Amino acid sequence: MPELRIRICGKTASAEGDPLIICGNSDYTAVFLFDTDRNAADRQAHFSFFRGGVQHLLTVPFTGAVCPVPVLHGVSEVEIGVSAGQLCTSTPARIPCAESITCLPAADRPPQSDLYDEMTAAIAGNRPFRPRYALRDADGFAVRGADGFVMTVKG
Repeated sequence: MPELRIRICGKTASAEGDPLIICGNSDYTAVFLFDTDRNAADRQAHFSFFRGGVQHLLTVPFTGAVCPVPVLHGVSEVEIGVSAGQLCTSTPARIPCAESITCLPAADRPPQSDLYDEMTAAIAGNRPFRPRYALRDADGFAVRGADGFVMTVKG
């Protein structure tokens, strides 16, 4: 589990080292290093971030010094602070975030229209398809027919 170590000195929070959160992951924990003994029974971690121009605040109650970090998506930075009781809060520690592959917008790429049209016409007319191109899957591997041979497409 990746740990984000956050030192709380007085009422000022600061991240130790060079932490980075990769969005879309659920295994991050915030480890708070308190300089004084605070009320351990009433602690809350606050996670503030912007997404789509809107600020969000997530509050996670915890005891002890370790708190799970909520899963973040499409966030470039998160500010993390703590509060205990009614009047004991800290400044936020800023931690950069990097988008994961699941944060990136994507659209399926349609097949080439000429090949697609030929294949659907052949299927609709119940006639054999005379391929003219090499058929490959998304990973670049040759597509094989039911007989196990590579489906070749001639041009």
